[in-house]
Amino acid sequence: MKPLFRNPDKPAPARVAPASATPAAAPGAGGLWPGQIVFPAGAAGAGLWRRCLQQVRAIALSPGALVILAGQTRIENWTMLLASMAMQRRRAAFFHGAAFASMPGRLGAFADAVLLRRCHGVFVGTDRGCARAIAADVPPRRIFACRPPAVLPEGFDAAAELRARAELAPPPHAPHYLYVGALVHSAAMTLLLRAFAAARAQWPAATLSLVGRGAGYGALRAAANALGLGASVRFLGAMAPADVAVEYRKASCLVLPEADQRWHPLVREALSYGCPVVVSVNNDDAGELVRDGVTGLYFKPGDAAALARRLAQVPAHFGDAASAARCQAAALAHSPGAAGRAIAAGCVRIMDTAG
Repeated sequence: MKPLFRNPDKPAPARVAPASATPAAAPGAGGLWPGQIVFPAGAAGAGLWRRCLQQVRAIALSPGALVILAGQTRIENWTMLLASMAMQRRRAAFFHGAAFASMPGRLGAFADAVLLRRCHGVFVGTDRGCARAIAADVPPRRIFACRPPAVLPEGFDAAAELRARAELAPPPHAPHYLYVGALVHSAAMTLLLRAFAAARAQWPAATLSLVGRGAGYGALRAAANALGLGASVRFLGAMAPADVAVEYRKASCLVLPEADQRWHPLVREALSYGCPVVVSVNNDDAGELVRDGVTGLYFKPGDAAALARRLAQVPAHFGDAASAARCQAAALAHSPGAAGRAIAAGCVRIMDTAG
């Protein structure tokens, strides 16, 4: 499919900011965006309904004429959509945001399509996202490219990270696999453990680290023991971002076993540290950012044997400094500055276009 992305670097017409707006540095320059922080302590701990109420309040009190739907859940996006429609504001949606990260059922897909059609613009992060927006009857003129960048710590040093990875990387005969996420007793986590057990037939010294916490810890620990994995599976618990970065440096690859995950921010984060990623073919980044054998590998969803084969192939594909540099370059090609320019250009076009 021919990409329909617009060029994010094309300069947008200048706009005069309101007098009350806080001056901001250019995106990526370390400055602050103009605006108001709705959740100073972070949105994750606010609770779904409190987030919805706060977002409606923010829309009602804001003088802005355009509302961008970037909620963490579909319910939040629908709440903001209805509020902005009631207040006659223009709307845009981030189709690669957290609310759209998992594949919905038929009812969810229908609801997504209705929501997108009620927006004046849709920002997409991949060619697959663009195709889904078109399938939802969003006119191509309303679709805008916004390649999401990796969320990295201040002062991130790309060259230093590659050197650290070279120093900490596991030996070829003992690959080290990494999972970061919630510990739930799900089909995806069971698949990962079964695939790892099968991969150890080829690499007996292989290890798997699970970073995160959740109610499924006991069941997963029991499942690992039942498969005879013992100490080869390490449960590391929740970690601070700086500690997760250390795990990226030590890992042969990051594994995301979920079959219904079509977008995941950790893909860009891991690649930025030179760590390749193994994802399901359902992931939107498979074939684009995650290029098979170049920046990662992908497998058939729900197939433990297929995932095991891919895990066993990791040392052959990603055992040198050149492969780490390829992974990092792919992730860092999409900078916060480019994303900011793409968003700004799209918003200007939405406001300049009638209907």
